[in-house]
Amino acid sequence: MSTAIVGIGCDVAQELAAEVLTFSIHRHAANRVEVVKLRQMLETDEIDRAPLPRQRTPFSFQRFLLAKLMLDRRCDVAVYLDSDMLVLRDIEELVDLFEQTKAPVATVEPMSNWRRRRQSSVLVMNRLGAEQLWSSFRRHLSGDIAYDELIYLRTVGTVGTLPYRWNCLEYLDEQTALLHYTDMDAQPWLWEGNPNAGIWYTYLWLYTQEGGGRSLVEREIERGHVRPALKSIIDAGPSLSAVSSSARFRDLLFVPPHRFRVVRGRVARTVFAPVLRVAIRMQFLLTNGQPNIR
Repeated sequence: MSTAIVGIGCDVAQELAAEVLTFSIHRHAANRVEVVKLRQMLETDEIDRAPLPRQRTPFSFQRFLLAKLMLDRRCDVAVYLDSDMLVLRDIEELVDLFEQTKAPVATVEPMSNWRRRRQSSVLVMNRLGAEQLWSSFRRHLSGDIAYDELIYLRTVGTVGTLPYRWNCLEYLDEQTALLHYTDMDAQPWLWEGNPNAGIWYTYLWLYTQEGGGRSLVEREIERGHVRPALKSIIDAGPSLSAVSSSARFRDLLFVPPHRFRVVRGRVARTVFAPVLRVAIRMQFLLTNGQPNIR
């Protein structure tokens, strides 16, 4: 087994999701795994000069920070994961599959019926791949390559292919090794209606039972980063029937932090929440429940 490090891309609003993901990685790992939240590296000079407004998410560039971190350390393989995921198998399986590709960098090929573009939200690299990714990022900062060329790895050499089970986009079956809640408006910490929410609730509850994360959940609710009804889940257990009517009502006054940022202030967002939530649901219906298809 190669020495590996796992880097999680997140910003402040994804703190709880990143913690539950980290918990899931450790829970299934047979051996110790080093997990790093990559937003802790944002003080570097290189990232300060990056054209941050051009990112499609607040942490799109963090996968390239992982490449830099790997080059600065003695490790053979690095795994990048977005924060909105759960790992359901030992991460060593993913590393082994990557090494079988014989490629410097590898991503997951989605199932064709998902109608999703291949993405680098799960990205595995060796040291050669890290050099290529860091070089591409620096070229983007200097204006030599466009954002899409960078993010979709068009300036990197050979990109290996990993099986779909290691990036299941809003999809759960008996093969799923990594479940990705890619549709931001429907993530279970932001909305109760996600069809695959139950398994995330279970990991959240286990995290608060075994990892001492109750105070983080309460703090993130207070900050408006996650929906209030999560408090009922950690109090009563991961059963949908356990969520009280009062908790569901509080959820009606919650608007995800990435939405309608022009409406500022807790009071204003609470007052306009019912209207804003209707607008979110209408968009969700118009996209047939899959707003992130590209």
